[in-house]
Amino acid sequence: MIEQLPTFILEDPEPLKVLELMRRYAPRMDYADACAVLLFLAHKNSVVVTTDHRDFATYKVPFISPKGSFHF
Repeated sequence: MIEQLPTFILEDPEPLKVLELMRRYAPRMDYADACAVLLFLAHKNSVVVTTDHRDFATYKVPFISPKGSFHF
């Protein structure tokens, strides 16, 4: 019997919005950070899980880091 694999919806942030955020927070923000921020903005009531505590404190989005911090 073949089991059905779970279906995931992949989201591709708009490249121009990614570049706009990267310019705004340059040189700190990289592509991955910009995508995480845009995904947060697209999904209200969400939280970013990251190891990048210092950078995400700058971006002003709710996040959880290994330091145990949770910021709004």
